[in-house]
Amino acid sequence: MEFSPLNNWIGGEAEITATASYSDHMAEYVEFQYSTDTLSWSQLPGPDSEYGRDSISFDGWSLTFLTENTPVHGTINDSSVWVRARAVFDSGDTTDWDISEAFGVDNTPPVFSFSDQTSPCMPGSFTLLQEITDTHSGVLDDENHPLFYIDWNNSELSDTLCRDSL
Repeated sequence: MEFSPLNNWIGGEAEITATASYSDHMAEYVEFQYSTDTLSWSQLPGPDSEYGRDSISFDGWSLTFLTENTPVHGTINDSSVWVRARAVFDSGDTTDWDISEAFGVDNTPPVFSFSDQTSPCMPGSFTLLQEITDTHSGVLDDENHPLFYIDWNNSELSDTLCRDSL
């Protein structure tokens, strides 16, 4: 099974692909499931198949994993999710489940907040501190991002970074 989420996090949807081969039989379909605890598994929800199965092999075995509004978990926001796949052959035989590494699913947008700070840079200036919080994507809580400096006394509105002047 191939699955490579960017930075081990996905949101919205992701393509899950698998390979299936068996020396004596043709694969009838590949079954895909997901779990948030590796104990209970649910059919992979997606637009490709209501039952988490791909029975059309001409383009490879794959399904699109929709992580929003799933039938079992609603919209998934979890730092540990797994997918697994197995082939079911025309003989009735199946392969063992191939389980992915854990990855995170983040469907919650980050929270942005701004606060003005007294600027030591220049009289008549204003410094803005931006804080981004997005716990599901691995961004630490209360992580401060660059200070932006605006000099209202300047004839042109400047957004020069003030950090270097502090």
